[in-house]
Amino acid sequence: MCSSDLSIGSDVRFLGVGMSTTEARVEAPSRQRSLLFVGNSHTYQPKELGGVPQAVARLAASLGCGELEVASVVQGGADLLDLREEFATTLQAASQVWDTFILQVGCGADPGNRAAIELVLQEGYAPLLLEAAGPSCTVLLYQTWSGPRPLSSEADQLRESAAAYSVALRGAGIGDVRVAPVGNAFLALHTSTAFDRH
Repeated sequence: MCSSDLSIGSDVRFLGVGMSTTEARVEAPSRQRSLLFVGNSHTYQPKELGGVPQAVARLAASLGCGELEVASVVQGGADLLDLREEFATTLQAASQVWDTFILQVGCGADPGNRAAIELVLQEGYAPLLLEAAGPSCTVLLYQTWSGPRPLSSEADQLRESAAAYSVALRGAGIGDVRVAPVGNAFLALHTSTAFDRH
């Protein structure tokens, strides 16, 4: 199933793969996509599978979406504040142009860190993205969870921080900002009574 986005329900979109809850459709990919992932161990693990970038590329290929060209800027324990310089260096040194950028963001539990991430997205990443790929690039905010035992209140933090991070990028001129609510999925699984924690 290939199309420009994945719809779950009616309002969540995910890059490169498409389906809805009421129908599945198949469309041929119009061009090869190139993706640059930025994040920490939530992005580069599991290493034996090539991390999230290679898992996404294999999934897209298995769905008949063609090959994705993937690369990453990763460091254990890092956030977007820590990775901005390496991201800039990667963009400047690259001979290729990426059209999709997957930026790992957390749940925004710490107000000071959340404000700093909003600022670095708006003033650090957005100008680099606009220079490298233009306003038509796609940014996917890959939003993760706080830790192995999230609180139920984290759902509100996830929603609020995703909105704030999206607004920061859109306000800086990035037109296509999407959210992959992985933290919400983890929270739902963690609170599920059907989940076997052993």
